[in-house]
Amino acid sequence: MEDVRVVLKNGVEQKDLKGSVLITGFQGFGYTGYIATRHLKDRLKADNIGYIVTKSMIDLVLVERDHISLPYSIYMHDRSGDKLLILVNHAIPERSELYHYATALIKWVRETGIRELVLIGGLDRRSREMDPEELRVLTLGGYSREIPAKRLEKDIYIAGPLAMLVALSELNNVPALVVLPYSETSRPDPRAAAIAIELINKLYRLDVEVESLYEDERIIREELEKIERYKRAAVERKRDEIPYM
Repeated sequence: MEDVRVVLKNGVEQKDLKGSVLITGFQGFGYTGYIATRHLKDRLKADNIGYIVTKSMIDLVLVERDHISLPYSIYMHDRSGDKLLILVNHAIPERSELYHYATALIKWVRETGIRELVLIGGLDRRSREMDPEELRVLTLGGYSREIPAKRLEKDIYIAGPLAMLVALSELNNVPALVVLPYSETSRPDPRAAAIAIELINKLYRLDVEVESLYEDERIIREELEKIERYKRAAVERKRDEIPYM
């Protein structure tokens, strides 16, 4: 068995995917790429068309409404504008096979004739400083679509599986857009995912709702504020219990 391979479901032909756009992301800063791809897949009611299978794939499957989702599942939306493929990574490849995963994916992209990649990640919100923009982008491999967003200009490292796909896209001259909203680093950030999807909506003539993601962000913030108030109250109670000498 190959270390990593793409397996398409019966009835799905590789030739039918030619000219499509592949969107993916990972559980990095704010889980931004993961939240965004899951939301896109759900709201577009994309069809499950295949999987990426690896030797060290974790023993986890997700039972969804009409199919079984493996750790790396591929979906297709072909009902408006551009044909979209959405790769949802429910897990992060083992470090020992990350290179094989990224190499196999880029090879499959080239062999299939996929037109371009959209790679969603996150930038540490603490690095935003005075930047008025909500996100920054990078373009690789001759990506030619006009983008209504500003490029990343300062020196910032990208790490993990997204970085591997960025590097291999550049090395193999695969057109790719890297979408990097500023995000939280210590918790899931639905707001950052919503900002990424808003750009994808503009680029690919979609109308994916993001209000529910902004609502999720509001709920998370309220819960965190409750926890902080509880902590402060606990500290104050503890202080009041200390007897005066």
